[in-house]
Amino acid sequence: MRYLMPLLLGLLFSCGVAKEEIAKKQPAPPLIKDYNDQKVPDHILELSDSASTAPEMKEEDLEGNLFGKFYQDRATFYIINNPQNTICDVRVNTLTMYYLDGELCKTKYLLEKDVTNDLINQYGKFKIQGFDVKTRYLLQHEPIVIRKGKRWELNRKFTNYKLTWILADKRLELKVDKDDQEEPYKFVEQLPNYDKIRKEVERTAL
Repeated sequence: MRYLMPLLLGLLFSCGVAKEEIAKKQPAPPLIKDYNDQKVPDHILELSDSASTAPEMKEEDLEGNLFGKFYQDRATFYIINNPQNTICDVRVNTLTMYYLDGELCKTKYLLEKDVTNDLINQYGKFKIQGFDVKTRYLLQHEPIVIRKGKRWELNRKFTNYKLTWILADKRLELKVDKDDQEEPYKFVEQLPNYDKIRKEVERTAL
């Protein structure tokens, strides 16, 4: 027995060393990246039908910002808090990315300030819809835009409205509710046929 103990101890020690060596060789699990508090690269925000030649974005790269999957995983939403991106030089508080069948079809930005006049002067002609009695009344009885020097400005009396621009490759919407203390300024970029795609995903997932 006295000769057997040193042998057993030696075997146990060698096994322990072998396990440590195996553990050292195993790669560390990959870190889940998120874009919170960071600038989201522009090519990641390109809608799927865009003609951009930038590198394709994979949904896996947004895993750290996953909010949830719906309609049998055909709709996936990602939320990025405090991204270091701007719209018309205005800070973005929250960015939501809407993927349908693996394609980025819509992005929604909650903004810190109003960008109405910047968008009007950048994109020109728009459609406007009022969402409260006051704004709907003013739309019928007062000018919608006013010329100020070289720029156009929306009537400042409007308090709850949505502006829409229909471009060749996307649809832009700005929803403003000056009485909303939490989310007064919402800017959306989406594919022209986003609503049709969404309804089809919802219908077939039932």
